[in-house]
Amino acid sequence: MCFRPHLSRFLAVESASRRRTRPARKTKRRIVIEPLEDRAVPAVDLLNVPSWLEQGPRPMISAQVNIPPDNQATGAVESIAVNPGDPTQIYVGTVNGGIWRSDNVDPTDPDSITWTALTDEFPSLAIGSVAFSPLDPSNNTLYAGTGSFSSLGSSGGLAIGVLRTTDGGATWSNFPLNPGGGDARIRTILPTAIDQDPGAGVQQVVLAGTVSGGGLYRSNDNGQNWALISGLNGLGAGDVSHIIVDPTNVNRF
Repeated sequence: MCFRPHLSRFLAVESASRRRTRPARKTKRRIVIEPLEDRAVPAVDLLNVPSWLEQGPRPMISAQVNIPPDNQATGAVESIAVNPGDPTQIYVGTVNGGIWRSDNVDPTDPDSITWTALTDEFPSLAIGSVAFSPLDPSNNTLYAGTGSFSSLGSSGGLAIGVLRTTDGGATWSNFPLNPGGGDARIRTILPTAIDQDPGAGVQQVVLAGTVSGGGLYRSNDNGQNWALISGLNGLGAGDVSHIIVDPTNVNRF
């Protein structure tokens, strides 16, 4: 933080009373210059502030927008999931571009980072949330929620429920929230550390927060089947945009 002196001066104009009944009389004025005390104005010093490096998929060239010189366009990254066992592997969920993965993240050499699209075959590329399963020690199980739209309004993919991979993104399974259709837009998805299977298997509890007339959905079987629990057991009805687990209690959200 540094300070700079403020050297402004105050200019005051005092006017004598004007008699409106005698327009012929001239108004007397005198100028008084009064110095103000020196003042200090704070200024921001950017020393020791870390710089940011561009990461992620590069812009498309010759896109549908008119931005010279090359009509470049980029999509919004809505969610980021870093492999808890390998910080060089990152998954990103994009608003209208699906899920991407990098296996060679290197902050010291950002130009060498490469990205692979993982979900181009699905009817929806509108990804609102991506998260690792805490019950998979291999860190190959991830969940993603669909239905996040960009500022272009109705453009983007449909809300088709949840995508799940158990092989690090090589293949994905799609499970709708409502098998009959009309899925809500998933704003956040949270694979919990709760296992419903007392045996060797895993029946993970997964939560999904939805908006646009949705609420909180719960799955007790690894995301395959879902039930709307908003409005039940003391939980109010209405949209859910974020879900946070209590770090001291895996059963509290």
